[in-house]
Amino acid sequence: DVNKTLNQLFERHYPDISFEEKNVFKAAKAWEIHTTNNLLSEKDISIIYTPWLTGEQISNLKNEGSNKYVILLSAMMGIPELDSVYRKIFYKDIRKEDFNWIILDLSKEKIFEMVINNKPKLYEEITNELEKEYTFVRKEARQPETYMLPEEVEKHSERIEPEKIEITLVQKTDVSSGILPDSILIGLNINNNQDIMWQYNKELNPNLLIVGQPGSGKTQTVKAIIYQLNDIGIPSLILDFHNEYKDVANKIINMREGITINPLELFGRSPLDVVYEVASILRNIHKLGDQQEAELKKALKESYRAKGIDMDDKNTWTNISPNFYDVKKCFDDFLDSATSQERSTINTLLNRLQPIFDIRLFHGETSILFEDIIKNTTTIELKELPTEELKIAAADFFLRKLMYYASMGSKYEKRRLKMLCVIDEGHRLAYDGSPVEKLMRELPKFGVGIVLSSQEPKDFKSNVVGLISTQISLQLPDISHAEFMGKQLGCPGRDIQNLEGVGMAIIKSTKYKKPIYMKTKLLYEIKK
Repeated sequence: DVNKTLNQLFERHYPDISFEEKNVFKAAKAWEIHTTNNLLSEKDISIIYTPWLTGEQISNLKNEGSNKYVILLSAMMGIPELDSVYRKIFYKDIRKEDFNWIILDLSKEKIFEMVINNKPKLYEEITNELEKEYTFVRKEARQPETYMLPEEVEKHSERIEPEKIEITLVQKTDVSSGILPDSILIGLNINNNQDIMWQYNKELNPNLLIVGQPGSGKTQTVKAIIYQLNDIGIPSLILDFHNEYKDVANKIINMREGITINPLELFGRSPLDVVYEVASILRNIHKLGDQQEAELKKALKESYRAKGIDMDDKNTWTNISPNFYDVKKCFDDFLDSATSQERSTINTLLNRLQPIFDIRLFHGETSILFEDIIKNTTTIELKELPTEELKIAAADFFLRKLMYYASMGSKYEKRRLKMLCVIDEGHRLAYDGSPVEKLMRELPKFGVGIVLSSQEPKDFKSNVVGLISTQISLQLPDISHAEFMGKQLGCPGRDIQNLEGVGMAIIKSTKYKKPIYMKTKLLYEIKK
C-alpha cells in the first residue's frame, strides 16, 4: 500500500520516474529506478534501504554489474549501540572495494529536513497521503531472552545494552494498549478547515507554551491535550495551582492531606550542593537578604552534621537526610547563643520561613512514590497551601525531585515522548533561579515534555520561551503581553489582543513555521 501511494504521487508529479521493488537479501528493502529519461538507463540506479551490509553482500551487489547504488542506512530498531558497531564493520568493508556509491546514514543525516528543503511540495503530498491511512507508532517490545549477535559484531562491542523498543506501522484505527501515535489533535485551521496536529515526536522538542486570559479556553485546551495523551498511554504530571484538573487525572495528590516531601534528600549529590541549592531557592522565593541567606546555610549545614552526614565524606551521604523540622531545631539552638544582631537576623528569617516550618509537608521523608506518578496521569493540588510562597516552594521542590528521578534512568529514544509535565500558572515559576529552564533543556532527553500554561507570558525570559517548539496564544487583552507573544509567533500583537471566542488562537511550531489562526479543541469536544 505504501509503494502504491508513492507510485501514484510520482506519476502525478514526476511521470518519467517510477520505482520497482527488487529482492536483494533478507532484512532489506530495495527498488530499481525506471525512467524514460535518456540520461538514465534501466537498472542504472538501485536504492537499498537496510540496517547494514556485510562484506559478502557488498561483493554480490558489485557482481551484478552496476556500481551506481544509493544506500540508505536505517537505524537498528532504535538501538544506538548496535548502530555504532554495524557502522564500523560496514565502512571497513566498503573501503576494500572501489565503489562510487551514495551512502546516507539515516540515523545521523537530517533526511527529513533535506527532503523538505529540496521537494517541499512532494514531501507534503507524501505525508498527507500516508497519514490518511497510517501513523507511525511505538510499542514496548516483549522482553527478549538474549540478543544473538554475529561473532564479528561481538569483537567490536564491549557492552551492548539495547533499549527494548519496537517501531511498527499500523492502521490508525488499530491503536490499542501499548501502541502510541506520534500526534494528537489540538485544533482546526479556520482558513481551510484542516486539522491542526501536535506532532510531539517530530518537533525540535516536546515542550509546549499555551497562553491566554481566563475564560479564553486555555485550561480546557490543556485538558484536551492531557486527555488524549492519557488515552493512548502517555501520562501527565500536573502542577495544579487552582485544583482544576481532577477530571483528567487518574491520581490526585493534595499537598495538605498528609503528604510529605523532603527537599534535603541527597539522591547521591553532595550535601553542600543541596545546601546552596535550597538556600538559593528560598532566597529567590522569599526575597531573603545576604545575612538571612547566610544564617539559613549555616542551619542547613548543621542539620546534616546532626544526622552524621559530613560535607566531604561520601561514605556518610547514605545516612538518613534531615528535613525542615530538623533545620528549625538547629535555629532554636542558634538562638540560645546568638548575639543580639544575629538573634534579630534569625528571628526575621524565621518569620519569613514560618509556613515552611509550620506545615508538616516538609517534616518527613518524601512519601510520594514517583514510580506511580510516571505511570499514571497525576495532578498535584497546591491551592490549599496557605501562602503563595509556600505553593511556589512546593512546586519548585517537586519539579526538582522529578528532574533528579527522571535523570536516574537511561536517556529515552530520541524524539519519543513518554510523559508530559504540565505547569499550570507557569508565570509563578518565572523568578530568578527557577528550575523551569533547566527542566526544558534536560527532561526532553529522558522523554519528558514540559507544558507551560500562563496568562502572563511576558514574565518568562526569552531564553525560556526559546526552548519551546510549539507555542499557542489565545486572547490576551493586555497589549504588553499580546505584543510579547506576537513577537514570538511572528504576528501583530493586536491580532492576539483581538482574538474573540473561546478557543480562538494562533499557533506556531516546527511544523507550522508561519502563524496559523485556529480554533483549539476543548476537552468536551474531544470527549464528544
